[in-house]
Amino acid sequence: MTIDQLRSRLSFLNDANEHISLSMYLILKDGDIRFANLEETVRNELKNKFLAYLNGRINNDTELNYCNLTDYTDRKNTVCYYDLPEPLPGLQALNVVTTQEEQQEFSFIDDDFSNIEGFIFLIGNETKKIALYKKHYSLSLIKRDSSFVGLRKSATGLVKLESDILKVNETFEFLQVDNQVVVFSIKSLESSFGYTGILMRAAKTKFDLIQDAELIENVEELEELIQEKKYAKKIIKIKADTPVLALPFDRLRTFILGHPKLKRRLKFNDTQDRIKFHSKTSKELFLKLLSDSYLKSELTDLLYETDEKEQLSTEEID
Repeated sequence: MTIDQLRSRLSFLNDANEHISLSMYLILKDGDIRFANLEETVRNELKNKFLAYLNGRINNDTELNYCNLTDYTDRKNTVCYYDLPEPLPGLQALNVVTTQEEQQEFSFIDDDFSNIEGFIFLIGNETKKIALYKKHYSLSLIKRDSSFVGLRKSATGLVKLESDILKVNETFEFLQVDNQVVVFSIKSLESSFGYTGILMRAAKTKFDLIQDAELIENVEELEELIQEKKYAKKIIKIKADTPVLALPFDRLRTFILGHPKLKRRLKFNDTQDRIKFHSKTSKELFLKLLSDSYLKSELTDLLYETDEKEQLSTEEID
């Protein structure tokens, strides 16, 4: 999903002719989901806050960095489209809420705020809607405590706090629209939600493509890197249809020997028909090579190394 496609799918939220409402759900630590009954004024205030935040990040942020998750580099103001084939198990609640009509209501007698894992907010109407996932943190809960007396203002003075208080701000970690997930917090994604296992399995699939290309003599050395998250991220950046894997080895060797950096750090086997790793650096450089990250300017003849490229379309070339 491109940024233009995302903006198009969210445009109904700013359409004055669309009736937009909000529903709130609580995800409990045992996996159960509860519907939260909100006063109308609270629903409207939350809806407006979320829409303002969403517009600020997606429509109005001139410094927004939007990309596929597999192309992610550590940059500020980044929002990523989740493009891995395996769904995130930690976000299954989004599908439950969006596909099931009713959920059991949160009980202030049987349920406890301290058991909340996260929140889901459905925003939209009967025909079009989005779902926001917001993680619950302990700092967002103000609990009654026998060790102190909690006080709040009233019309006549200070009165005792009789219940726990949830603090909810306008930020969220994930957006789901048309069953597609957009990641607003990479940090949150990487800390939970089953992402690490998905990352490793995706990297193993890409490793199989590399192994099948028969470019490396000691390919098992590369497989070891999959167990490190840093390198698994680099491996999944490699496109299944990358032209580098399809190149004749002679052409690949000629490029390496003609590159001032690669020729000193990438070595070959005795028969000169396979790359042979001799260091972790050589493995890192090979992964960059597969991502086609080594470029030469036609204007200046200078060599560049970059992880961010955009191929011109046929229309742009013509």
